[in-house]
Amino acid sequence: MNKVLKGLVAVAATAAMAVAGFAGASTAMAAEGDVTITIGSETTPASVGDVYAGYRLFDETEASAGKKTNVAYQKRADWNHYDKVADAIKAVDSSATLTADSKVDDFVAAIGKFDGTKTKQFAENLYKSLKNGSVDADATSAAVAAGASSTTLSGPQGYYLIVQTTAANDAGKTMSAVIVNTAGQSGVTVSPKKDTVTVSKKVQENQDGVNNPDAENWGTAADYNIGDYVPFQLTGTLPADYADYSSYAYTFHDTASAGLSFVKDDAHPVKVYAVKGGNKVQLKADATNGYQVLTTGLNAGETFNVKFADLKKAQAANNDTVNIDKDTKIVVEYYAQLNAKAVLGANGNPNEVYLEFSNNKYGEGTGKTENHKVTVFTFKLEVTKYGKTDSGKEALNGAGFTLYKATKANPTDSDYTKVGEEVKNRDGNVFDFTGLDSGYYKIVETTTPKGYNTIDPITFTVTATYDSVNEPGTLSALTVTDVKIGGVTSSDQTFTTDMATGEAGAAQIKTDVVDTPGSKLPSTGGMGTVLLYVAGIAVFVLAGATLVMALRRRNA
Repeated sequence: MNKVLKGLVAVAATAAMAVAGFAGASTAMAAEGDVTITIGSETTPASVGDVYAGYRLFDETEASAGKKTNVAYQKRADWNHYDKVADAIKAVDSSATLTADSKVDDFVAAIGKFDGTKTKQFAENLYKSLKNGSVDADATSAAVAAGASSTTLSGPQGYYLIVQTTAANDAGKTMSAVIVNTAGQSGVTVSPKKDTVTVSKKVQENQDGVNNPDAENWGTAADYNIGDYVPFQLTGTLPADYADYSSYAYTFHDTASAGLSFVKDDAHPVKVYAVKGGNKVQLKADATNGYQVLTTGLNAGETFNVKFADLKKAQAANNDTVNIDKDTKIVVEYYAQLNAKAVLGANGNPNEVYLEFSNNKYGEGTGKTENHKVTVFTFKLEVTKYGKTDSGKEALNGAGFTLYKATKANPTDSDYTKVGEEVKNRDGNVFDFTGLDSGYYKIVETTTPKGYNTIDPITFTVTATYDSVNEPGTLSALTVTDVKIGGVTSSDQTFTTDMATGEAGAAQIKTDVVDTPGSKLPSTGGMGTVLLYVAGIAVFVLAGATLVMALRRRNA
């Protein structure tokens, strides 16, 4: 028996403690009395609020014979769950014939034969069985305190099952279990190692012609016109131990700012896919065998959820089975419309998501990832109208302007489309065009104040530059270039930009337009031409009459 136990001690001090979700363990020198098991360290910390429990399966005893110390184990007299230990062993090794009454040597020898993978399976099987038997009160339990990187469990020397029972503030992590043989040590340190679940969020930039983004231009920032439908994409991963779960809850929690309205209609559907490598399978929208899109009964502030009650039951949209495993990504594609409440300028309109997922394969419980955010931008153009005077310029009322936009470089007149209807003055001579994005624009004076000439069309290019790689997506620059009047490059027409302004109603792009008083000759065929003709004839007749009178006086 001593030979077997010494072998088990060696296994436990190395491989056995490096399985089932824990990175490893280190031990102190051998000592008599209780043992302290420390979970977490400065280099591999446990998370604040996590709770760990220890089940002591066997008691350790030591006997000295001369210079030799023999380590042995015995069943606990106050613990009657050895039937569960036997069943957990047999679930891993079908050749085992253990029962609750088997000798402790047989239990220890059976566990000692397991490699790391089988020890992991044994630990998980045993904990599930103990949970089902409602014997949590039998375990020693401790939580990671605020400001700490570890917690400790203390008790008699023995053979322990250590499990994580709560993942309080461990964003994106799953829980774990491990078998630890204290082997006469005064202290053992176990390092948590957890599978990770992640989520990412992207927004697609539109193809407005500036910088020529391609159709798959996804990032953390984009700019759009108010009224546009903005495509978003959510991507969630699965844990390495996904196969060990009997069921798997999986929910995307999306929250949009007031300037973005979630849309779900035939033209702008919500679609969910299982993606693995180059294979992309659309999943069924079904409460039992797929997902639900929820817009009511949500957490405060949330816009919508995409919820899988059990991802394990998900089917393809065409009712085929779909193979979802640890390497599969779940991708949600949807739209939101940029609305009139949109914040203008650099503050932008954020949209964020977090993922809620099963994190306890031994029972119920969910964890969540950190929030991830993207930002949609839009801008305001302010045109101020002036009339030219002898002393300079003065505010000029009574005009109306229409804005046009093109989506390709070097646009011709036929490339422009109207952006809304004609805009009349706001404060006498101020005209607002709200909710613009990057693009090629043309301002046309469609109502001209009486007594003034209509300005030639003004064309210009707006370019917004972003950090669209890092979250939450920020505006780097806002410029106006290629300004022309009547198709001719002009330095007289200037624009100013203020990308830092994000207050509601504030303008990020400004320009002044100056009209000159009417001084052009009337066009051919007009009443003015008739008057000129009459005046000319009158002058001619008067000149002729004067000449006749002069000749008569001379002849007289």
